[in-house]
Amino acid sequence: MKKIVRLTEEDLVRIVKKVIAEQAVVGISAPKAPAPSKPAQLSSTISSGGIKTNPQEFYKKFPCMGVPGVKLVNGKYMFKGKVLLPEELPYNDSSYQEANNRPDVYKKQIGKVQGGGYYFCSNYFPDGKGLVMKA
Repeated sequence: MKKIVRLTEEDLVRIVKKVIAEQAVVGISAPKAPAPSKPAQLSSTISSGGIKTNPQEFYKKFPCMGVPGVKLVNGKYMFKGKVLLPEELPYNDSSYQEANNRPDVYKKQIGKVQGGGYYFCSNYFPDGKGLVMKA
């Protein structure tokens, strides 16, 4: 005789945590990190060099995304006709040294502009609420 059991999300989370804890006791390694969940507003993750980035989480680091002139179009932030990618400016980019040496970069967070260039929130504005872009 089959039995139907209903589980809530909380029950399922509790069971998974318990199984992972038991595996750790036995010596089986637990998974490194859970798969990223799909963001509510942006429906995809961006992959850059094998590293997946959640765009919403990336953009949260930039308080200047709400300033006038920055628009959210199809899940991508646009400024002066350029797409502000949810990716860090890579070390091997020719603009990295220039951007990193600027004294006005808010919290040393520098994003990449599609087609080349970089953007950052400026320390010259209160709480980094000014966007600077070099394309």
